[in-house]
Amino acid sequence: MSGDIFELEENHRKEKYIFPEKNSMKLRIRNILYRRLPILEWLPKYTKATASADLIAGISLGLTLIPQSIAYASLANLTAQYGLYSSFMGTMLYAIFGTVREVSIGPTSLMALLILQYCKGLSIDYVILLGFLSGMVIILMGILQLGFLIELISLPVTSGFTSAIASVIVISQVKGILGMRFKAENFADNIVQLYKKHQMARWQDAVLGISCIVFLLILRKVKDLPIQRKLIKKTLWYIATSRNALILLITSIIAYKLELSGPAPFLLSDRIPAGLPNFTLPKFSITQGNHTETFIQMCSKLGSGIFVIPLTAVLANIAIAKAFTINKKVDASQEMLTLGICQVMGSFVQAMPSTGAFTRSAVSQASGVKTPFSGIYSGILTLLALTFLTQHFYYIPRAALSAVLICAVIFMIDYKILGVMWKGNRWDVFTLLITYFVSLLKGMEIGLLVGVIVNISYLIYLTARPGIEIRKKRSSTGCDYILVTPESGLYYLTISFLKDVIMKAASVDGENVLPIIINCCKFQTIDYSACKGLENLAKDFEKRSQKLIFLNVSPKIIAILEPMTSINPNIYHCQSESEMLDALFVAKSDEVLKAEKVPLLSDSFCKRGSSSSEICVSRCGENGNDIDANRHTVIEEKVYIETNTKQQNGKSMDDVSSTNKND
Repeated sequence: MSGDIFELEENHRKEKYIFPEKNSMKLRIRNILYRRLPILEWLPKYTKATASADLIAGISLGLTLIPQSIAYASLANLTAQYGLYSSFMGTMLYAIFGTVREVSIGPTSLMALLILQYCKGLSIDYVILLGFLSGMVIILMGILQLGFLIELISLPVTSGFTSAIASVIVISQVKGILGMRFKAENFADNIVQLYKKHQMARWQDAVLGISCIVFLLILRKVKDLPIQRKLIKKTLWYIATSRNALILLITSIIAYKLELSGPAPFLLSDRIPAGLPNFTLPKFSITQGNHTETFIQMCSKLGSGIFVIPLTAVLANIAIAKAFTINKKVDASQEMLTLGICQVMGSFVQAMPSTGAFTRSAVSQASGVKTPFSGIYSGILTLLALTFLTQHFYYIPRAALSAVLICAVIFMIDYKILGVMWKGNRWDVFTLLITYFVSLLKGMEIGLLVGVIVNISYLIYLTARPGIEIRKKRSSTGCDYILVTPESGLYYLTISFLKDVIMKAASVDGENVLPIIINCCKFQTIDYSACKGLENLAKDFEKRSQKLIFLNVSPKIIAILEPMTSINPNIYHCQSESEMLDALFVAKSDEVLKAEKVPLLSDSFCKRGSSSSEICVSRCGENGNDIDANRHTVIEEKVYIETNTKQQNGKSMDDVSSTNKND
């Protein structure tokens, strides 16, 4: 059997755990188990070839995860062992409950920075409790299937948010590169403190830190060298993958040798206890001196972090799962349940909040991972490091840790996306920049909230100001009318704008005489507010004795409009062109009424829509079918677009060229 069983079995997973006997309790339980414990799907067919591939991927992942966890613990202002405590429980549990083989749950720069923000000045008990509460919130989100909330956070908001986090991390680690120690409140304070205390910089740490950065950036590229020999290319790939562990090992050996002959010239890490953590519940109350902090008091100190951290963790993890899942749908609810379980169980071993990381997932994919079981191997490697290597972590220079952090996050600053957005939708550029700068200046949770509000506000604006196409048309029988085609459905946000546009068209182009035809072929539904707005519009038309007709109206909308049209004789609704002609030319002679039916939209009209402000409307005929192009055509006298994008194209309605009626 092929080693890639995880991917092959995924295509048949649904058939395997959905059974026809719906009333069988045993089969129902089996159905749930196969869905909630994906390991049951692929473990029975786990082969030696698959195990070998996962072992290689697990070792590669462990060599990436261990130095990262030490660096991220330092970023969160925690000692190194708490980073390692966070590196084995999540990876092992994900192998049981996870659905994406590349995902690895552990500490990340994003989580570390948020922990630093919400737990600044608090003891480690608050960090552990935050992980527990974060996991419970995520589990609740999974049970309630609230994954759709993540869709409210657009890519520009996400990009601005992650870029701001990367910027804060880079600035906060400059002091480590320079061998300086001070506390700063935020991004701006970090810059001010660096300027004021620049005389505290140590040249030895600066030389070491800058050298480590150069070394890491060079090693990052060696895997891309155009070398044909597979053995050499594979060796270079392993060197590039384990570059963080390699740089910490080399600098630790240098520091150890220098320490033997006297104090090392670099600032070193703190000494940490050896051994594995105790398995115990997090503390729900703590005693400090004569004062006892209750659970409620501890939660109040953690503040909005109880909700911001789980939301951010879910956002990051689902984004990674989608990025590494091809031709399959990500089970967002299962991913949230898995992440929540990993965080809750991690708090029992004193882990800080964790989530997936793109760098680790990329390493797993490049290593040829076959199943999530690779997380078991990387977890075992972390446990071995905790058991045998903790006493040596003291010799890791702080400048080397800062270099690892800077090189890990510097590429998260996504400046290239600005050019793409500028050519596409410039509002996305504004959304990204405001999220970025508010996150830097006011805090990460405020920046994320402002970005979401700005994004939703823009969506509301688009709903309230849809594109509306207006055409003055003449039939082959010489009757003029105004055709109004809204771009989207009719709701309370839209009705005021639509009324203004129709009244303007009726008075300017229709000269308060020509009938107004509202093409409803794109209407799916209509709410009560919009219905009342149309009723008021109809009253205005009744006062001026101008006809108002709704064309291509669905039965659902007819049921809503019927009471309104029954009390106002100047309002008509029709579902076909023939009905429209009967209503439009009721005052004409019998000769006109017996004339051939005229198609609503001509071929030339249907070919429009190349520019952003011109909407291409399909020709809606009787029963929703296209009208025969060989029948009599409608002669266009004047065309203009009423849309919220017309100003972007630099054209006014008068600039649109008219079509000669002899064409």
